[in-house]
Amino acid sequence: MTTVDTPPNFTFVAGRQITPNYTGMIAYNTGHYAVGKWGKKSKPGEASSVTLTLIRNKEKTNIQGSITVGLMESHIRLTYAKSLTKHLRLKLHALLSSFSGGNFGVAVDKKITKFSRVGFGLNCSSVIGFSVQIRYHRLGQTITIPIIISHDLTIHVLFWGSLIPISAAYLINQYILVPYHKKDLQR
Repeated sequence: MTTVDTPPNFTFVAGRQITPNYTGMIAYNTGHYAVGKWGKKSKPGEASSVTLTLIRNKEKTNIQGSITVGLMESHIRLTYAKSLTKHLRLKLHALLSSFSGGNFGVAVDKKITKFSRVGFGLNCSSVIGFSVQIRYHRLGQTITIPIIISHDLTIHVLFWGSLIPISAAYLINQYILVPYHKKDLQR
């Protein structure tokens, strides 16, 4: 089925600042629907969902919690983000889904120029297993390179799969990014 065969999905979002630090949102995704003969091949209501989100912003910390209820998938997501330094940001996330099981991860982003960031993440998923993600963000565009370490979630894979990439990220930071910033500041 092509995208012209069905009407487009719409998402309606309403949000409100509850207190100076808390914001609440509700989102409704229409999913598949039919307008006359247009979209009759799709199942009505498939992929429709309602999401409730609560966001807490306070100084350098952001915490988000959301509950999504839908016909195809329902999930609970928690996200924690903290700015450790002016250029370094830590993110933790947990997702429990009726479709894909559990997913837990940690990621670190470092600002390398005014408009670009480099990120590194470790994920444990019941579907994929243990994976590493390398990200590059620039002006709203993101390039992600996922590397699946193992489909098995064992303690040995978790230890070595975490230690080696974290060590590599530390070495890249200390011997490539920090000297680059020092040269950039001298210019």
